[in-house]
Amino acid sequence: EDDFALGNDNEDGDSVRFASFVHTFLSLHNGPILKFEMNARRVHTFSPGGHIHRWMLILSRNGIKEIQIKTRIWRNYKIPSSFFSCVELEYACLQGCIFQLPPLFTGFKRMHTLHFVEFCATENNIGELVASCPNLEELILSRLLSFADITIHSTKLKVLRVDGMFKHLNLVTPHVSSAVINLRVNTGYVPRAGSNFNLSQFIGSLLDIENISLLGHAFEV
Repeated sequence: EDDFALGNDNEDGDSVRFASFVHTFLSLHNGPILKFEMNARRVHTFSPGGHIHRWMLILSRNGIKEIQIKTRIWRNYKIPSSFFSCVELEYACLQGCIFQLPPLFTGFKRMHTLHFVEFCATENNIGELVASCPNLEELILSRLLSFADITIHSTKLKVLRVDGMFKHLNLVTPHVSSAVINLRVNTGYVPRAGSNFNLSQFIGSLLDIENISLLGHAFEV
């Protein structure tokens, strides 16, 4: 988005030019769009009915395989429901978002990598999403905050990275070969969050582990 800045401090004008270019390109492009990457910092881009909702709808109809969305917006935005219609997705990296699985969602059958950054969960939507990705091999959850009981169950996962604060976390990933678990303790800022995690149960369930790192104050004796 910054590439469209004219250097005259007219941020609204720059944003309009950027949005207009992206929408025109996506609308007029003839053929599949395999990869979409965006780093945005305007609130209206992610607002309900905003640009990202229209762009995601177009992408869902053009065979998109990779989506990466980063933002410097301080508050979480809701992922457009059309994201879950991108049935050919193989890779997704989303920052600063929240989501709710649509009732008729049938899963991402081709997804092999999921990466969430600065995600806030109030229910087990992460666990439900992972369960709907039968071929998921890499899951990275960075700087997550969860007020819910999170259960992640996957027999295909090979790489697992979990970093954040959870009310309760249950990991059933027997064939992970590389794992990094960084659990933070409640500092008083979020009263309902903690780090309830059964470490011995998790380690005992690992059949193919080669590398494991346990980080964070939650593991301190």
